[in-house]
Amino acid sequence: MQRMDFETLVQTRKSVRGFKKQPVARAVIEDIIEVAKRAPSSMNTQPWHIHVLTGDPLEEVRRRNMEEMMAGAKPKRDIISHGEYQAFTAAGRWTSPRNCSR
Repeated sequence: MQRMDFETLVQTRKSVRGFKKQPVARAVIEDIIEVAKRAPSSMNTQPWHIHVLTGDPLEEVRRRNMEEMMAGAKPKRDIISHGEYQAFTAAGRWTSPRNCSR
């Protein structure tokens, strides 16, 4: 993986609203999560929860978001689960969310 300094990263980033149809490889997602786990937090509280949606659950969230936006609803930050999904644990394993320790 290519590395760059933080200032270059911030100064050269851009938002892209066009997305490819091909899914992101699971290994890439795992690498991103591994790096993100090292992000600093206030007083080491580590308040984040990571959700990776694929397949039908992702399509359902996309559909619902589009319908709500077209109806004039304000954007939401929360994702409501649409069925069973897997969680990536701090130990670096995929599991059911019921098996995650807090």
